[in-house]
Amino acid sequence: MKKRLVRCFVGFGMTGGRSNIEVFYVVPEMYAKALYTCLECGEVFVVDLENPAFAGREIAEVVKGTRCPSCNADLNETISCYPQTFRAPDGSLGSFDPGTMIPPDNESLVREFFEIVPS
Repeated sequence: MKKRLVRCFVGFGMTGGRSNIEVFYVVPEMYAKALYTCLECGEVFVVDLENPAFAGREIAEVVKGTRCPSCNADLNETISCYPQTFRAPDGSLGSFDPGTMIPPDNESLVREFFEIVPS
């Protein structure tokens, strides 16, 4: 699985005990990307929403038979929308709602994530 550079924004999610956990999010209306995570280890993945191979398919169907490159978990069983749900550094599950406000471009940064490509 290859990595891809993605323009994203920084947010701060929360778990049961903390509310300042750094997460990243994309604005699909601007960048036509979506982020997902492996709930087993927290690895983050990017999906190109403009790829016609995704049309009408659920993410679980696309990743069927794919293993997480970090923990070897079956992504069909562990994939989830990120950062709405994420694995915090302490292992707990957290959440973040990016809302509808789109930050200015000068607040964006580029991160590298594994790319999910449908077969």
